[in-house]
Amino acid sequence: MKNTYLNFLLLVLLLCSCEKNSDITDIVDENMTSNPVETVNFTWWALVQEEQSLSSWNDLDAIAIHNASIKLIYRDNILWESNTDASGTFRFDEQPVPSEGAYFLVETPGYHPLVLAVEGESIPLWRINMIRETYPDINGESITDAESYITLTGALQEPSTADGAWYYITNAQDELLGTGATGPELPRFYITTVPNEELFLHYNIVRRSNAQIGDCGDYGVVSLGSFSESQDIGALLDQNIDFSYDNDLIFIPMVTDCSEVNKIFNFDTFFKLDDLTFQSGAFRVPDCLLTSESVLVGVATQNPRKYTEFLVDYSPGQGTITTPDVHVCEDDDTFIQYTVGNDTQGGGEVFTFVDILADGQMILKQAEHSLSNEDRFTMIFDGFDIGNHQSTLDLVVRRTNDSGSWSYIKGIGGQELSATISMNNGEFVEGSFNGEVFDTEEVSLGIMEGTFRARIQ
Repeated sequence: MKNTYLNFLLLVLLLCSCEKNSDITDIVDENMTSNPVETVNFTWWALVQEEQSLSSWNDLDAIAIHNASIKLIYRDNILWESNTDASGTFRFDEQPVPSEGAYFLVETPGYHPLVLAVEGESIPLWRINMIRETYPDINGESITDAESYITLTGALQEPSTADGAWYYITNAQDELLGTGATGPELPRFYITTVPNEELFLHYNIVRRSNAQIGDCGDYGVVSLGSFSESQDIGALLDQNIDFSYDNDLIFIPMVTDCSEVNKIFNFDTFFKLDDLTFQSGAFRVPDCLLTSESVLVGVATQNPRKYTEFLVDYSPGQGTITTPDVHVCEDDDTFIQYTVGNDTQGGGEVFTFVDILADGQMILKQAEHSLSNEDRFTMIFDGFDIGNHQSTLDLVVRRTNDSGSWSYIKGIGGQELSATISMNNGEFVEGSFNGEVFDTEEVSLGIMEGTFRARIQ
């Protein structure tokens, strides 16, 4: 809770501003002495999201983060604070703010904190990218407390085939020192960081295409050197990125049961690329997405419950790749079953699988499908060995309601649960989970308890 001094400080700022965009205001410090402070009339709204570190697990471009904490800080005092709403947005209504030394601090559990300095009348971005503490190749903690900050801005040439761009800055020890986002004019960036530090800018350009699965872009690291004041560093970035690439189509013409006679119309197709499994009907493959010469394809049917998988040989520029007719023979007995509170049931006997990542995490998913009153489910485990694990329910325990639209049982940002893996034979994983879950307004829905059996993809 803010003390009387902080309330008085904010009141002084509000009452002493003039109608112009800047003014000289007396601000009372902790010793109750008066110091002149220049202010600007400032207004801002933004979306807080996770751009990349989780998005590929859920086949989404970005994930909004609700209930993130937003604070305006000046001289170690909180002048204003709020939280993002269910859609991940917040609004800062126009009011006088110190023109130098004030900054917004964005915090949410499981993510590196983020700082955005106030310089001028507005921060030129509407989308803020948060990075998970478990994101590969980033160590240490993000900046949260410093005597001063600087702002680095810049722009690439505007590529017509780019769908977005995001950036972050590390030091020589790969510690995260700042992260930002693109503004309305793609692909500008705005990053707050500490001065007089050896900096490296990491950029990720997402391509626009008709690809149904996955993002395929350009990644790079630029050594920036050290800066003592804010400046535009766009000229240091590579201006010659080629955003063009080819697509090839993998298509399965027909699926039958083992009799090779009974055609099955409703089936799900899964493609294993590196550590991640994606789901789609016909998969249009960007050449740059594949790192191997073959693709692992799985086919699951619902009625009858069957499964099969096979390898598709691939070479860039091959064009349409039509697989032979697929016969599903192996019984599928995977499932997720759970209850929330006393009466809400979910899951079901729908194809359920796990991806085991190189860092040892396990992602449990239930396939998307067209059946009504069923749920899609995604949970992240901190390991895949038999025993107890911490798990995170991320974004989706999603239910189709009577009108056919999606509603959330657990909102965006993740909810920690306890999990136990009771069996892992290298082909299937079985286990259970439990913990309290909330809706998007952070109202408790009670204890979720469930079990699962999943195929290792």
